[in-house]
Amino acid sequence: RFGKLVWRGGLVLSSNSPHFGGWSGLEMSADGGEMLAISDAGTWMRARLTYAGAAPRSVDKAVLGPLRGRDGRVLARRRDRDAEGLALVSGTIKGGEVFVSFEGNHRIGLYPVIAAGLGTPTRNLLPPKDLKRGKRDGLEALTVLAGGPNRGALVGFAEEANADTGLHAGWIW
Repeated sequence: RFGKLVWRGGLVLSSNSPHFGGWSGLEMSADGGEMLAISDAGTWMRARLTYAGAAPRSVDKAVLGPLRGRDGRVLARRRDRDAEGLALVSGTIKGGEVFVSFEGNHRIGLYPVIAAGLGTPTRNLLPPKDLKRGKRDGLEALTVLAGGPNRGALVGFAEEANADTGLHAGWIW
Protein backbone atom coordinates (compact mmCIF):
# COMPACT_ATOMS: atom_id res chain seq x y z
CA ARG A 1 0.00 0.00 0.00
CA PHE A 2 1.01 3.56 -0.68
CA GLY A 3 -1.69 5.72 0.86
CA LYS A 4 -4.89 4.79 -0.94
CA LEU A 5 -2.94 3.12 -3.75
CA VAL A 6 -3.05 -0.69 -3.61
CA TRP A 7 -0.68 -2.81 -5.72
CA ARG A 8 -2.76 -5.34 -7.68
CA GLY A 9 0.04 -6.88 -9.72
CA GLY A 10 1.99 -6.29 -12.88
CA LEU A 11 2.53 -7.64 -16.37
CA VAL A 12 5.65 -8.09 -18.48
CA LEU A 13 4.86 -7.11 -22.06
CA SER A 14 6.83 -8.20 -25.12
CA SER A 15 6.41 -8.23 -28.88
CA ASN A 16 8.38 -8.98 -32.03
CA SER A 17 7.28 -5.64 -33.49
CA PRO A 18 10.14 -3.14 -33.94
CA HIS A 19 7.63 -0.44 -32.90
CA PHE A 20 6.95 -2.01 -29.51
CA GLY A 21 8.32 -0.72 -26.22
CA GLY A 22 9.13 2.45 -24.32
CA TRP A 23 5.55 2.86 -23.11
CA SER A 24 5.28 6.24 -21.44
CA GLY A 25 1.64 7.33 -21.24
CA LEU A 26 -1.37 5.23 -20.32
CA GLU A 27 -5.14 5.78 -20.14
CA MET A 28 -7.55 3.12 -18.92
CA SER A 29 -11.27 2.68 -19.56
CA ALA A 30 -13.51 3.36 -16.56
CA ASP A 31 -14.01 -0.38 -16.01
CA GLY A 32 -10.28 -1.16 -16.33
CA GLY A 33 -10.92 -3.51 -19.24
CA GLU A 34 -9.22 -1.52 -21.99
CA MET A 35 -6.11 0.58 -22.31
CA LEU A 36 -4.61 3.15 -24.65
CA ALA A 37 -0.87 3.80 -24.44
CA ILE A 38 1.75 5.88 -26.25
CA SER A 39 5.48 5.26 -26.49
CA ASP A 40 8.69 7.19 -26.88
CA ALA A 41 9.12 5.30 -30.16
CA GLY A 42 6.19 7.28 -31.64
CA THR A 43 3.68 4.44 -31.36
CA TRP A 44 0.20 4.09 -29.89
CA MET A 45 -1.25 0.82 -28.59
CA ARG A 46 -4.83 -0.13 -27.84
CA ALA A 47 -5.52 -3.40 -25.99
CA ARG A 48 -7.89 -5.31 -23.71
CA LEU A 49 -6.88 -6.43 -20.23
CA THR A 50 -8.00 -9.58 -18.47
CA TYR A 51 -7.89 -10.15 -14.74
CA ALA A 52 -7.62 -13.00 -12.24
CA GLY A 53 -9.72 -11.50 -9.48
CA ALA A 54 -8.32 -8.00 -8.97
CA ALA A 55 -4.88 -8.84 -10.43
CA PRO A 56 -4.11 -8.18 -14.11
CA ARG A 57 -3.57 -11.47 -15.96
CA SER A 58 -2.94 -10.58 -19.60
CA VAL A 59 -3.09 -8.02 -22.37
CA ASP A 60 -5.11 -9.28 -25.33
CA LYS A 61 -6.10 -8.05 -28.78
CA ALA A 62 -3.35 -5.44 -28.86
CA VAL A 63 -3.20 -3.18 -31.90
CA LEU A 64 -0.25 -0.88 -32.62
CA GLY A 65 0.01 2.10 -34.90
CA PRO A 66 2.26 5.09 -35.59
CA LEU A 67 1.73 8.57 -34.21
CA ARG A 68 1.28 11.12 -36.98
CA GLY A 69 2.04 14.80 -37.36
CA ARG A 70 -0.46 17.51 -38.22
CA ASP A 71 0.35 16.92 -41.89
CA GLY A 72 -0.87 13.31 -41.56
CA ARG A 73 2.57 11.79 -42.08
CA VAL A 74 4.14 9.27 -39.71
CA LEU A 75 6.59 10.97 -37.33
CA ALA A 76 9.96 9.87 -38.69
CA ARG A 77 12.57 11.80 -36.69
CA ARG A 78 13.32 10.59 -33.16
CA ARG A 79 13.04 14.12 -31.74
CA ASP A 80 9.54 14.44 -33.25
CA ARG A 81 8.13 11.10 -32.13
CA ASP A 82 9.32 10.86 -28.49
CA ALA A 83 5.85 10.82 -26.89
CA GLU A 84 5.73 10.88 -23.08
CA GLY A 85 2.44 12.07 -21.56
CA LEU A 86 -1.13 11.03 -22.40
CA ALA A 87 -4.33 12.58 -21.04
CA LEU A 88 -7.93 11.88 -21.99
CA VAL A 89 -9.64 15.22 -22.64
CA SER A 90 -13.11 14.14 -23.70
CA GLY A 91 -15.11 11.02 -24.49
CA THR A 92 -13.51 7.65 -23.89
CA ILE A 93 -10.44 5.76 -25.07
CA LYS A 94 -12.65 4.23 -27.77
CA GLY A 95 -13.86 7.56 -29.12
CA GLY A 96 -12.77 10.90 -27.75
CA GLU A 97 -9.76 13.19 -27.69
CA VAL A 98 -6.40 12.90 -25.95
CA PHE A 99 -3.49 15.25 -25.43
CA VAL A 100 -0.04 13.77 -26.11
CA SER A 101 3.13 15.54 -24.93
CA PHE A 102 6.45 15.14 -26.72
CA GLU A 103 10.09 15.52 -25.68
CA GLY A 104 12.84 16.76 -27.97
CA ASN A 105 10.56 18.78 -30.22
CA HIS A 106 8.46 20.05 -27.29
CA ARG A 107 4.75 20.23 -28.03
CA ILE A 108 1.37 18.89 -26.96
CA GLY A 109 -0.84 17.49 -29.71
CA LEU A 110 -4.61 17.08 -29.52
CA TYR A 111 -5.40 13.70 -31.11
CA PRO A 112 -8.82 12.26 -31.95
CA VAL A 113 -9.33 8.70 -30.72
CA ILE A 114 -10.89 6.84 -33.65
CA ALA A 115 -11.84 3.22 -34.31
CA ALA A 116 -8.39 2.52 -35.79
CA GLY A 117 -6.50 4.09 -32.83
CA LEU A 118 -5.17 7.65 -32.81
CA GLY A 119 -5.90 9.87 -35.78
CA THR A 120 -4.07 12.94 -37.05
CA PRO A 121 -3.73 15.69 -34.43
CA THR A 122 -6.15 18.56 -34.93
CA ARG A 123 -3.91 21.13 -33.25
CA ASN A 124 -0.84 21.59 -31.09
CA LEU A 125 -0.63 23.55 -27.86
CA LEU A 126 2.44 25.69 -27.43
CA PRO A 127 4.75 24.41 -24.69
CA PRO A 128 5.41 26.64 -21.68
CA LYS A 129 7.96 29.38 -22.46
CA ASP A 130 10.13 28.38 -19.52
CA LEU A 131 10.36 24.71 -20.52
CA LYS A 132 14.04 23.98 -21.16
CA ARG A 133 14.70 24.46 -24.86
CA GLY A 134 17.15 22.24 -26.69
CA LYS A 135 17.13 19.51 -24.07
CA ARG A 136 15.55 16.08 -24.30
CA ASP A 137 13.63 16.43 -21.07
CA GLY A 138 10.22 17.93 -21.48
CA LEU A 139 6.66 17.33 -20.37
CA GLU A 140 6.85 13.85 -18.89
CA ALA A 141 3.32 13.58 -17.49
CA LEU A 142 -0.09 15.02 -18.34
CA THR A 143 -3.50 14.87 -16.76
CA VAL A 144 -6.82 16.65 -17.02
CA LEU A 145 -8.15 17.79 -13.66
CA ALA A 146 -11.41 16.03 -12.75
CA GLY A 147 -12.52 18.46 -10.04
CA GLY A 148 -11.84 21.64 -8.15
CA PRO A 149 -11.67 25.23 -9.36
CA ASN A 150 -9.55 24.25 -12.39
CA ARG A 151 -11.75 21.31 -13.43
CA GLY A 152 -11.11 20.41 -17.07
CA ALA A 153 -7.72 22.14 -17.16
CA LEU A 154 -4.71 20.33 -18.58
CA VAL A 155 -1.74 19.92 -16.20
CA GLY A 156 1.77 18.98 -17.31
CA PHE A 157 4.89 18.16 -15.31
CA ALA A 158 8.54 18.44 -16.31
CA GLU A 159 10.73 15.35 -16.35
CA GLU A 160 13.81 16.90 -14.74
CA ALA A 161 13.78 18.44 -11.30
CA ASN A 162 15.21 21.92 -10.74
CA ALA A 163 18.87 21.52 -9.76
CA ASP A 164 18.59 24.14 -7.00
CA THR A 165 15.30 23.12 -5.38
CA GLY A 166 14.90 19.45 -6.35
CA LEU A 167 11.31 20.25 -7.35
CA HIS A 168 9.62 19.47 -10.66
CA ALA A 169 7.97 22.30 -12.57
CA GLY A 170 4.34 22.03 -13.52
CA TRP A 171 2.02 24.07 -15.73
CA ILE A 172 -1.74 24.46 -16.05
CA TRP A 173 -3.49 25.27 -19.34
